[in-house]
Amino acid sequence: MTRVSHILKAKRDYFDKCAAPDTRWMPYGWRPEQDLLASHFKIPLSSLYRVHSVGGVYLFPRTIWEKGIRYGTPEDLHGCEHNWFCEHSDIPIFLDLNVKVWRKTRYSLLKCARCSISDWRRRDHPL
Repeated sequence: MTRVSHILKAKRDYFDKCAAPDTRWMPYGWRPEQDLLASHFKIPLSSLYRVHSVGGVYLFPRTIWEKGIRYGTPEDLHGCEHNWFCEHSDIPIFLDLNVKVWRKTRYSLLKCARCSISDWRRRDHPL
C-alpha cells in the first residue's frame, strides 16, 4: 500500500498474480465449489484450485528437490522463478483459497501521498 487511494479505498485481492497468472480473473472471495463450471471438476479438498504455478509460500514433496529441480528463469520471461520451479516439477499445483494472508499498511500517510503524486507526475509526463 503505497498510494493514498490504497488507504482510502482498500481493495482485497489475491496478491501474487504474476507468479499465478491463472488467478488474474479471480475476484476476492471466489470459491471453486460455488462456481457453476469449476464445481464440476474434481478437487481433492474444499477451496483448492488447480493452477500452473504459485508464488510465495508453498509446500512440495522432498522428492522434487532430490530429483534436482531447482529455481530458474523462463527463457521467454513469461513469469518468475516460481513459475520455472512449478512447471519443471511435473506435479499438479493447487492454490489453497482457505489461507488468508494479510499485508498491513507499513507506510505513513505522508509517504503514500508522495508516492501518489510521483505516480501522477510520471503518467502526465512520459519520458
